[in-house]
Amino acid sequence: MNRLRECSAGKRGRDLRGFAISPAAAHAAIRDGTRIDEPAAASRPERDASERRPDEPDAYDVLGPIGKSETTVRRLVAAAARTRGATTSHDDVIRDLEAELASIEVPKPEREIEAAKRKVVDATKNEAELRERIASLRGRLRTERELGEPTEETAEALEAAVAELSEVSTDRIAADQALEAAKRDARNARSVRDRRMKLQDRLENRRREARAALVDALFDEFEAIRERVGSLVDEDSDGAIGSKFGGTASQLAAVALADLEVPIVVDAHETDIDDAGRVARILEVDVWLCEE
Repeated sequence: MNRLRECSAGKRGRDLRGFAISPAAAHAAIRDGTRIDEPAAASRPERDASERRPDEPDAYDVLGPIGKSETTVRRLVAAAARTRGATTSHDDVIRDLEAELASIEVPKPEREIEAAKRKVVDATKNEAELRERIASLRGRLRTERELGEPTEETAEALEAAVAELSEVSTDRIAADQALEAAKRDARNARSVRDRRMKLQDRLENRRREARAALVDALFDEFEAIRERVGSLVDEDSDGAIGSKFGGTASQLAAVALADLEVPIVVDAHETDIDDAGRVARILEVDVWLCEE
């Protein structure tokens, strides 16, 4: 690890392919300010919400590692613009929506409706069976009295059944109340989820509008840079602004467009790039060339 620190301490291009450091590990270490042999999230500084730029994930994660791109050209350009401190008229609304979303916690229903329903069914069945039994015992008691037969045993059974019915009826009422509470909890959770979904939709719309504004401001500059850095990779077509994913040339151009104070990681395997110094000179950023 000392060799790595010595190798990466200088400026510009650094070829780290001989150190068995994956592009993902190097990228995470640079982003989080950790050493390569530390857990990536161990020393990541917490940022106050007021310090965050809108439309994160972090711009550094959007821009790299350079290799197999998983983001659009539009997001690449917007991320580069954010590193330069660019703002839009949508930013305050985005922050307000983010704060509102963060303050909403979707409640988890404390009671499961199906379980509560089963308890109601069981309690109702028990209550109905006891009422039938009580009616039968009362009929038997009348018959015994009319015939002059002993009634003590039937009277005791009737008294016990009436007492049991009181308990079962209480259980049934409690089960009914629990079911209603479970339904209220579920309705409340659905309402909160619906509110979150609507807010999330509004937030995504504002973020798209913000990205569009950032791209409009910098796209000509981005296109010019992409032509300049195109010699670094062999790509006939690198996608238009609305393409699903940006290619390596677009990633390189976005990095050159950005204002980065830390090195960017290049995946040698995915890009076929083998000269970290040349990439660093053309992009004018510090470069770590890594490979799985």
